[in-house]
Amino acid sequence: MRPDGGEPEHVALNWGDLMAFQRLAAELNFTRAAARLSITQPALSVRIRRLEQSVGARLLDRSTRVVRLTTAGRLLKAWTDHAARSWTEVQKMMVDPPEPASGTATAVNRLPCRAV
Repeated sequence: MRPDGGEPEHVALNWGDLMAFQRLAAELNFTRAAARLSITQPALSVRIRRLEQSVGARLLDRSTRVVRLTTAGRLLKAWTDHAARSWTEVQKMMVDPPEPASGTATAVNRLPCRAV
């Protein structure tokens, strides 16, 4: 819910923003996280602000020296960690798809045809 009591705005999540947040949440340091992501600190800040707007919650407590996750940030970090692991598993399956459990499936497509 928004601070004014209205419904939260539904904004599509950006996978890159989520992964940037995941890196920042792991590092708890904008300089190191930006370097690991090969982006600038201002670009990382933009991604985090956009993600906070998307989820409708503040994810970080920031000061000039310390970055801490809020409760919402800790929840989102757990989710992004799980999502990243799942995505890695999907990528591996696409490269080396598992064999069917057993047997084979056969499909017959019956198309109407006319004798001429």
